[in-house]
Amino acid sequence: MGGVRRELAWSEIDVIAATSLHSTRSRERRSASLLTLTTLVAGGTVGHDAPVDSPAFRIWPPIALGVPLTAGLMLTATAGDPLSIAGSATRWVGVALAVAFVLWNGWTLWFMGHHRTGILPGGATVLILQSGPFRISRNPLYLGLIALDVALALLAQSFWALVFVPIGVAALTWGAIRPEERYLSGKFGAEYDAYRARVRRWL
Repeated sequence: MGGVRRELAWSEIDVIAATSLHSTRSRERRSASLLTLTTLVAGGTVGHDAPVDSPAFRIWPPIALGVPLTAGLMLTATAGDPLSIAGSATRWVGVALAVAFVLWNGWTLWFMGHHRTGILPGGATVLILQSGPFRISRNPLYLGLIALDVALALLAQSFWALVFVPIGVAALTWGAIRPEERYLSGKFGAEYDAYRARVRRWL
């Protein structure tokens, strides 16, 4: 009878140990999953330090142009303009620039997609495009966005929004274009440097 009790006791110990081991491993797996999720949310890499193949923007391009434009429109709406730019000519120029933006940026996006390179700002660049719109400007998409910026200011007939356009261009240059140029020069070396010497940043 005593031997049976001892065997039952050892069986209970084995069950408790197995349960404890399973619980420990489950906690470890949950901790590892949480660490992986936290790393991914933070924008890091899991398991290795892989370099990020994209320019390190200081400012997202639409924000660089959109914030000064919005500030100008709000200032016009609340405080008024010191100088009126209202008129049919202003609206026609705005319409022309908006149409030019659609055609120009549409062509550029099609051209980039045709050559299977990054379309969205900040995406990886797989090759230096040197023909099509990139034969005219190194930054055709940004050039089109500036045209749209001016078009919206003219269509809204906002003096302040028009005056603030150069602020947006300066923010775009500092926050996106210069980091992008450093990224392309570091990735493509002499090929990009020769292209940059041949084609202007804007026109």
